[in-house]
Amino acid sequence: MRTLRTTTRTTALGVVTAGLLVATAACSDSSGEAPGARAEEGSARSQSTVVEALQATAKKSQEARTATFESVTTMDVMGMDGIEMSVSGTIGWQPLAMDASADMNGFMQALLDMFGELAAEDPEASGELDRLAAVDATMNMRLVDNVMYMSGPMMEPALGGKTWVKVDLAEAAAAEGDPALGQMLDQLNSASYSPATQVALMLESPEVEWKGEESLDGVTVNRYEGTLTAEELLAMDPSTEFLSEEELDLMRSELATSGSEEYLLSVWVDENDYPVRIDMTVEMPEGSMVQSTRYGDYGEAPAVEHPPAGEVVDSAELEDGIDPFGFGGLEPQGPGA
Repeated sequence: MRTLRTTTRTTALGVVTAGLLVATAACSDSSGEAPGARAEEGSARSQSTVVEALQATAKKSQEARTATFESVTTMDVMGMDGIEMSVSGTIGWQPLAMDASADMNGFMQALLDMFGELAAEDPEASGELDRLAAVDATMNMRLVDNVMYMSGPMMEPALGGKTWVKVDLAEAAAAEGDPALGQMLDQLNSASYSPATQVALMLESPEVEWKGEESLDGVTVNRYEGTLTAEELLAMDPSTEFLSEEELDLMRSELATSGSEEYLLSVWVDENDYPVRIDMTVEMPEGSMVQSTRYGDYGEAPAVEHPPAGEVVDSAELEDGIDPFGFGGLEPQGPGA
């Protein structure tokens, strides 16, 4: 029987994995004004000039293979507004690797609100929700070779003095029997979340424009905007070196699953042709998601390493499995639990 505890555990693991995707997907409201004053308002550059500039940007970021990043995601979904998560650290692509710190307190509160109704008739579970409301939902995450390591206050009690819990994502997806986790694993295995591929996606927009020069963190950058509809994404042909047919198929699947009709993208490019900020807004039937990611130190980020084996507990060895948000006390007690 699917209890409150198993429901929250599966959801929590999905949210943690989604946090990794958030960090690697460059996404914010492309209709919003960026920091700094916009110059050359109303001027324009030819389409060919814009395309050449963005092609150079995609190439430079693809070749760098690593970067530092700071990402903020805000979601208004299922009647819950302003759900926010921030992630920062280093990232590599092809293959995807990450060493990051996440503040998931906003997501934690959303989960508590979501499952509050399920616990309303269970006083013990309600008490656990009150306890969890005081938990510090920050964590450190490493992703190497499709293995995710997590550490932080939420997991310390179960680790017996060790620092990290290890989750083999392929094994976790199979064990949970959750198609969503399997799809997340496919996403992690894709290069679709590198800055280069995000820029390549913008290149497919028939409405991509140069919006002018701006000041971002004291540096003069060029801002580009584009919109890509579901129909255009379905019709895309991988005609550049930055998008494969497999990546396009994955993007199409994600778009169909979300029910969104278009991506709204903005890219800020520095004088070295690197994308230093990539924003995207996705409107969905359940609400909207706004993501904004800033990149730096291209090609200079160190390789991500597995933590020392002596500091790691395999989630498969934990009696109750992985419980990243500490929902272990929420399992209903008594007959039928």
